[in-house]
Amino acid sequence: MKLIRFLKSRTLLFNLIVMLVVAIAGIWVLNSWLDSITDHGEVVIVPDLQGKTLSMVEEDLEDLNLSFEVLDSSEFSRRFEPGSVVDQYPVAGAEVKRNRTIKLTLNPMHERKLALPAIVDIPRVDAQFRLESRGFAVGEVRYVPDIAKDNVLWVELDGMKINDEEAVYSKGTAFDLVCGAGLSNERTFVPRLYNMSLDSAERKLNGVMLNIGSVLYDEDLTDTASARIYKQVPGPNPEFVIRMGDGVDLWLTNDSTKIPKMTFQPDTTVN
Repeated sequence: MKLIRFLKSRTLLFNLIVMLVVAIAGIWVLNSWLDSITDHGEVVIVPDLQGKTLSMVEEDLEDLNLSFEVLDSSEFSRRFEPGSVVDQYPVAGAEVKRNRTIKLTLNPMHERKLALPAIVDIPRVDAQFRLESRGFAVGEVRYVPDIAKDNVLWVELDGMKINDEEAVYSKGTAFDLVCGAGLSNERTFVPRLYNMSLDSAERKLNGVMLNIGSVLYDEDLTDTASARIYKQVPGPNPEFVIRMGDGVDLWLTNDSTKIPKMTFQPDTTVN
């Protein structure tokens, strides 16, 4: 009976009201404290920083009480200026609290350049795979008579044959491939190549659908760039023809006394 009277008493009701008020006040104080240290409810919209330089980023974020951190540089993109922002997190338009750090990815200051992979004397399909795996592209594919059917004979860029193995190129560069079409049944004469450099001889041979075969230099040769052809097999003979795509073997020297004069003996020897 006493318990029932106590439960119905005003004292219990008063105590419950006091406890409820204290609990509400405690929750309010706690929320106020959390708001003061977290800026709860104070959010800003992240601006679009893509394409901007770091000085521009700093200016934009300072007004919003935001900071930034550069994470890394991406692969070079021609869509953006060097050193500008290419990506950000959080993304533009996101709501964040003040003092939030925006993470940035920048475009490198310089475009990375790569060496051309070894693609000569391999099948065209393999050459294309190697080029594309390195970020390059295949432009025109041209075929010339040659025994190495569908193999890459040489590589061209802007119409010029590439000879410098140490040169580097930008990603996305498109290289033209000159490939073998197999030997032709058509025949052509062997031109005179004496006193020519190797490059000049190659152009002359290609002009009549022939190729360079073996290349041999004098043992005491000191300067290959200035070397000249003093022997060729087959030799020049307007009456002697060989199949298109065949090769002509060449011997080179720095000794001008070895080079035949303009009058020559036909050399019809074929290796």
